[in-house]
Amino acid sequence: MYDTLWNIIQSGDYDLPDITRKIDIFYAEGKINDDQRADLLEQVTEHADPERERPDWAEMVERLAERVTALEARLDAGEGEIPGSDKIPAWRPWDGLSALYAKGDKVTHGGKTWVSLVDNNCWEPGIIGTELVWREATTND
Repeated sequence: MYDTLWNIIQSGDYDLPDITRKIDIFYAEGKINDDQRADLLEQVTEHADPERERPDWAEMVERLAERVTALEARLDAGEGEIPGSDKIPAWRPWDGLSALYAKGDKVTHGGKTWVSLVDNNCWEPGIIGTELVWREATTND
């Protein structure tokens, strides 16, 4: 089983939360050992491909249109964030156009603040299988 998982991870052709769950299931079933699990989880983040998470074009255009509409409404209302402010933004699904979250970026999601553990992070914080790419922020962050 280890070799099969290893080959899938090396190909980069996997969904991060899904492959992480599978590794944990095979570990719980005794099909891979501690060292193999640790090795696979390390490889998962190294070979994860954010491009696989890119929405299709129609969804990207729809998300972009929603953002433009929201920004126009905020500008019309005289709102706007002050550059350099300490406000932590809410997590947004990757629209396929904007920059991905970098290592150390903070977002709020699900009533919690999260810190990105990797560069090019497009995954939703707090869902099962994303423990390798997000961690809940602490008071030290």
